[in-house]
Amino acid sequence: MFRKSFFSLFCALACLTLFTGCDNETVQNADLSFMEKEAVLDYEVTLPSPYVNVDRVGYSLGEDIVLPYKSKVDCTSFDLIDSKTGEKYLSLELSENDYDPKLKEYSGNIRLEQITDSGSWHIHNDLVGDSYDINVSGDHYKKLLDERIESFREKCRGTGADPGVAFSVLMTYEWYPELFLDEDGDEVPDILNTMGNWFQSSENANAKQSTVYMWAALFAKYGYLYQNYDKAFATECIQRSGAILDKAGFDMSKEAFLAVAELYRATGKESYLEELLKYKDYFLQNDEYPMDRTYMYGILTFMCIYHENDMELSRKFMSDLMERARECADSYREVKDTQELLDMGTVVTGANYIQSAYQYYRTCRRMIHYISGENEQGINSFYEPGCDEQYILILGSLAHNEMNYND
Repeated sequence: MFRKSFFSLFCALACLTLFTGCDNETVQNADLSFMEKEAVLDYEVTLPSPYVNVDRVGYSLGEDIVLPYKSKVDCTSFDLIDSKTGEKYLSLELSENDYDPKLKEYSGNIRLEQITDSGSWHIHNDLVGDSYDINVSGDHYKKLLDERIESFREKCRGTGADPGVAFSVLMTYEWYPELFLDEDGDEVPDILNTMGNWFQSSENANAKQSTVYMWAALFAKYGYLYQNYDKAFATECIQRSGAILDKAGFDMSKEAFLAVAELYRATGKESYLEELLKYKDYFLQNDEYPMDRTYMYGILTFMCIYHENDMELSRKFMSDLMERARECADSYREVKDTQELLDMGTVVTGANYIQSAYQYYRTCRRMIHYISGENEQGINSFYEPGCDEQYILILGSLAHNEMNYND
């Protein structure tokens, strides 16, 4: 949002009052009880300005930064200013210019592809002032991922860790293991040690049914991923998963599907495969299920080891996932709810993992920018609570691309 000091406006109004001439009686009878005892001159008011909304959290160095512009003011040239030094860094021009005569509004895009350094910048125009800072760094998404992973680890050390978030962490680790460090040098990724310690102290006996299945899925996935580091503890986790599922029964829910898919991969037992194949008719007759991340997680795990056994089902899974991802890429700007946007981002991330493509990466990135301030209201919802389960997987995908590719 562009802002100018209230002080100049205050002075102009004071001069106007002097020359329009209030009579003394009016002044003497005026109710001044609302006025402050001392003048405060640091107010700010929003003035007509180009509506340049930026991601308030930041950008990755090298990505194509395109900022949407809307304003009643016709501005086509801008300066990019180094926020630390105040020096001009680049000259910018508005592209894709348009004018809506009904709204009397100008629009376009401001493109910042020429930024080649990490730093903090803002856009300036003499008519309308300065934008919010545009923060750029080479490991932007990795830092955001690390923040959420560290927050999760802190909860594991206490009592507040959520099994759904934990499963998303393991999914991210499975897909992008290079993002998880072994800082203590014991040749085991720190995140696996943290989760293993948490498992040994966690209680899940009184969890509600859907959460019980998530615990079963979580233990099975952890056991499968941990077997190269500690075979005995990995086996214990897989056995614990099986015991949870045996006690809970099998209710044909999406949570049960995920748990059985993880157990089938971890054990190879035919009894689990038989339960999974009970869902086949449902999947063949429907195509919206990839929008539910629980089903999507289960399908991606199941197809890791079964896709060659049933090509009809495998092709259906992949076709539905890619189609839903394309729909999400085309329609996310119409969605206002952060949770719904992130669910769409999870679908696109799943499609990107299966079929790595620039358009999926770009769509996820733009979704995050949209949530973080590049929306029509300029609202930053990135730190809205309750979204870690989706953010961790999406940020993992973006950090992986940031590390290996970038634009």
